[in-house]
Amino acid sequence: MMAVHSENINFPVLGTLLPQALSIYLDGAISAIPVNHLSIDSRAISKGDVFVALQGVSVHGEVFIPAAIKKGAVAILSATTASDVFVEYRDEIPVIFIPHLEQYLSEIAGNFYHHPTKKVPVIGITGTNGKTSCAQIYAQLSAFNGSAVGVIGTMGYGACRPHVSHKNSQDKDFQDKGFQDKSSQNSHASQSRAGQPGYSLSLVSTGMTTPDAIAAQFICDELLHSNNASNTLGLESVVMEVSSHGLEQGRVSALDINSAIFTNLTHDHLDYHGDMVAYGNAKAKLFEMPTINLAIVNLDDEFSHELTTKIASTVRVISYSIDNANADLYLDNIRYGHSQLLADLYCNNEIYALSTPLIGRFNLSNLLAVLSVFSQQQNFSQVVASAQYLQPISGRMESVENQEGIQVVVDFAHTPDALDNVLQAVSEYVDGEVYCVFGCGGDRDQSKRPLMAAVAERYADHVVVTNDNPRSENPTDIAQQVVQGFSSNNHCVIEEREEAIRFAIHHAKIGDMVVIAGKGHESYQLIGDQKIPFSDRQVALSALKDKSIGHEVSHD
Repeated sequence: MMAVHSENINFPVLGTLLPQALSIYLDGAISAIPVNHLSIDSRAISKGDVFVALQGVSVHGEVFIPAAIKKGAVAILSATTASDVFVEYRDEIPVIFIPHLEQYLSEIAGNFYHHPTKKVPVIGITGTNGKTSCAQIYAQLSAFNGSAVGVIGTMGYGACRPHVSHKNSQDKDFQDKGFQDKSSQNSHASQSRAGQPGYSLSLVSTGMTTPDAIAAQFICDELLHSNNASNTLGLESVVMEVSSHGLEQGRVSALDINSAIFTNLTHDHLDYHGDMVAYGNAKAKLFEMPTINLAIVNLDDEFSHELTTKIASTVRVISYSIDNANADLYLDNIRYGHSQLLADLYCNNEIYALSTPLIGRFNLSNLLAVLSVFSQQQNFSQVVASAQYLQPISGRMESVENQEGIQVVVDFAHTPDALDNVLQAVSEYVDGEVYCVFGCGGDRDQSKRPLMAAVAERYADHVVVTNDNPRSENPTDIAQQVVQGFSSNNHCVIEEREEAIRFAIHHAKIGDMVVIAGKGHESYQLIGDQKIPFSDRQVALSALKDKSIGHEVSHD
């Protein structure tokens, strides 16, 4: 739960926060109300705050208005299906009902936080898969080359900077602000050898890929300290993951995003968007933002051709591809070296030797997307060279070290395409058999469940279907929908995720590979209305330890 606090000494008044199209409906008294904070969470309201009541998945925030008023809200902004703005009073507190409020909220929050993204370049990344990897790759490459950047995405938000031996007190400063629950903080630092570049990155979890409209502005404000005369954290850019939900709901509409990256469009979120056409249209909204001046598109994805027709003629378009020579950046002579993928990179009429420890063609595609951002910079050759130092991203093709002679990989893959990419990548270099442990999230797109099974059995010798985050759904029902996609019997169902992971690791032999897919970096499992501590990596480590001392597993 986020409490979005400002450090303004003189609080802005409500009339200055609303766009003129809305503020004209307010009388002088309402317009002059000082605003301490903004929040869409009634539990975070304090005296002097404005509560924003939006339509949720199952309930409208309007039901929490009495609670917000009791906690000291001085005004309420509430979404309405009415055609015009109107005002009512509840316990003498003005409630301003606004049609399509969610589409105005980014601007309202931007006015409150003084539009922090006007200070530095902002790169937005959208696509079904690869957003987190691209954001983290961009952050690492920037740090390797001396630049500090802000990162916002699925794993949280924070500052990535060139590696230093001591903790930066300013990093701690912004981590300690704004969150009532700091239980989900992650720190990453590359273990750089002498003479090699490194990075440090501390992330504070938000629980979302793209934060809500108020939180997005608040986080940018915290990262950039926009209330001060200068950018005191020294960040030179911000990179953020932009989900289709976030675009459709207008969460980033008033952020000054300058560069947009498109990774791919594959089957996901159809429970929300309805069909692939609507899903693609949502992704395209990022490229239609008026602040965009650079668009980066993936020619290996069919949707890129449609996407480019939606991009304004004034926007520079850079294309990338694994092997399409018509792209501005493309690869040739892809090969495997010692712990590295090697390739010849063609860009700007030059050929560069590319080397990266990241595994799989899909990671080469992610790397190309990020290199496209740097391709017009004078130090491009230096950036390309630094790709050899990239570190694995938490929960993305993350290897679990062990002495058992088996390979264990944890990955966030939770779509058919992502699972296909991961299993295809590992099958290219594993000597033995492949075990795949995966499940599908509850209260999410059900149509992808049998498709995931078909992908798993295509590449894996043994498939274990288990729980992911079942949420309010019955785990047995989810598993039954998954198994409908199998055409062979090389699978079993073990609903308890820990038991499923232990089963696969116990049965794996020397030379085998165990892929644990779906949750990646997540440190919890959502079962019913409970958030239970759970880590695929930690369970795998425990199972490997038990395997080394000969412990048996009960499931057969």
